[in-house]
Amino acid sequence: MKHIHIYIILLIGFGTCCNTAKAQNEKKELLNYSQAVSIALENNLLIKVENNKAEKASNRATSGNAGLLPTFSVASDIRYTDGVNASVGREIRHTSTSAGAELRYILFDGMGNINTFRKLKGEKQSAEFAQRAEIESIIVRVSDHFYNLATSYESLRIAEEGMKISSDRLAREKTKFEYGNVNKVAVLQAEVDLVSDSLLYLDMVNEVALAKGNLNTLLNREASYDFQIDPRVSTFMNLSVDQLKESALKQNATYLEYTKDTELSKLNLRITQATLYPSLSLNSSYGWNQVTQDEFNPQFDNPAATLNAGLTLSYNIFDGKKKSIERQNAKIDLENSQLLKDQYELDLKRDIENRYASYQNNLNKLRLQQSNLRVAELNFEQVKDRYSLGQMTATEFREAQLNYLEAQSNLVKARFTAKLDEIDLLRLSGGLLLKKYFSL
Repeated sequence: MKHIHIYIILLIGFGTCCNTAKAQNEKKELLNYSQAVSIALENNLLIKVENNKAEKASNRATSGNAGLLPTFSVASDIRYTDGVNASVGREIRHTSTSAGAELRYILFDGMGNINTFRKLKGEKQSAEFAQRAEIESIIVRVSDHFYNLATSYESLRIAEEGMKISSDRLAREKTKFEYGNVNKVAVLQAEVDLVSDSLLYLDMVNEVALAKGNLNTLLNREASYDFQIDPRVSTFMNLSVDQLKESALKQNATYLEYTKDTELSKLNLRITQATLYPSLSLNSSYGWNQVTQDEFNPQFDNPAATLNAGLTLSYNIFDGKKKSIERQNAKIDLENSQLLKDQYELDLKRDIENRYASYQNNLNKLRLQQSNLRVAELNFEQVKDRYSLGQMTATEFREAQLNYLEAQSNLVKARFTAKLDEIDLLRLSGGLLLKKYFSL
């Protein structure tokens, strides 16, 4: 019995320390949902990776990279020969020096370069869609961890309230026992319930610490960084499942990426079909050459100039069917990209319908839980008054207490779960990154 008393004293002392810590926490950073999202968008490492990928795709999307611009090159060469020429049967010695510039431009290659440029620009857009999809995914993860932390904070508050109720009950039972109004069993039962509530409180303290660490990691901060959050939830939006599906086919980042991939497959097929046509290019060069006999002379004092210009027409008659195979595979890739797009469209509509059903269900549960909490609180107050008058048993008091605390917990879970459903619906519909949604 002495050990139980000591343990309870320690737990109550711990609760007092936590209350002191709460007072100190008022000086810590107060983080709301909008701020958490902003920090993630600025600091999250995965978002930075996607930003770099999008930048690489943007760098590649140039007309020069597609072969639409002429190429211009310069070169120079100096050679010294000293030896026997077998054809003339005597020793020769001379210095050959040259320099020149060459211009080459593809006039026609079956539209291959033009379609390549279109493909590069399409890849840039596809990378931007992938970038947005990753950003939205991070926002959803931040939302999940933020509201998980909010749930843990509320659960901690509820557990603290339950511990206080049990502590007050134990104090009353001890007073009654001293005056001989109750037996020792009532005191022991109150102690057992207080220990149970205190253990739950300790679990919630640990949950808050873990949830903070998870959120900090997403925000690219040290897991041990301490802060407070503002767990308030804004009003819920009036969403329509039909409007959400319509918006998704216009704005969902992943669906747009699949759509763009289909367009890229079409362009890739056209690029492979360009090999069915001949290639025509313009070539022009201008050079200087000088040969100095019987000595090493690197000087370029008396060169002869040469100008060359012409057109080159080429056509690949047979290459072992390599280009034919490329065209066949490009057609298969186009078919696959269209199939994947159609499949994702089906999955997207299904996900919206399922998430919307969950959203409506949680909103209904939220309304019921709000009503249930009022009833549970009123019931507990009445039971508590009657229990203090000796008109209710300890078991009835404990049951009313647990029902009241559970009603609070269920309300918190319904509110935050509905908000997470709403955020995910915005992601699916493609509207999550709109500025007005940052105030969620």
